[in-house]
Amino acid sequence: MNKEELIRTLAAHAADAVVLLEKIWPDNDAFPAKLCDRVDASDYFITNRGAVIASDLRVPFLAEQVGAVGISSADVHTRWKIVAIYQSDIRFTYAVRTTAWDKKPRFPGLDLSDREVDIVYEMCDTLSRNRAYIEKDFSTEKTLFADILSNTHAAKLLGAFDESRFIELLQNDPLALPVLEAVLLAGVWSESTLESVPNFLMVFALPNAQALSVRENGDSVTHS
Repeated sequence: MNKEELIRTLAAHAADAVVLLEKIWPDNDAFPAKLCDRVDASDYFITNRGAVIASDLRVPFLAEQVGAVGISSADVHTRWKIVAIYQSDIRFTYAVRTTAWDKKPRFPGLDLSDREVDIVYEMCDTLSRNRAYIEKDFSTEKTLFADILSNTHAAKLLGAFDESRFIELLQNDPLALPVLEAVLLAGVWSESTLESVPNFLMVFALPNAQALSVRENGDSVTHS
């Protein structure tokens, strides 16, 4: 996941304690070699069959913190720890809100016991590289400005209003609705006359039942 995708994902889940960022199947099924070196220097032990002995429990995973980010908007700054959890054939990457870290929130999509969740956080605190704790700060303003340009182009391509395609756009990009509204209200258009504004976006300015219905549908998508 690149920087822009990370900012957009975390901005869309600002109220969540844990956010799933990626789930990938690496070509190499083995645990990362450098992480295994840190395991060898710790109290954990990896068996010949790839299981991990952690305290009194055998678990099928290793975990580490791989980064830290801060996301700033006009009046809000949220801080996240980026966690990678490795299993035999899959790697999950999560963002955990820093203020929720000590509460050890669970990881969506992983069927872990309470003790296994504790071990994930223990591994992150003991096996992570020092540079993983260095926080990188990002601002949503630059990303939203880029969204204004890309989503304006997307709106123009849609042409006449099509509710199904509009809902599909929101499902693929939760930030599309507020960005399009900002574009309309700010008048950020290359066209010099109102008649040149794409028909698709004019629905936001029309006080009719269809516009109300679309807005309600859009809100339900962005809030879910």
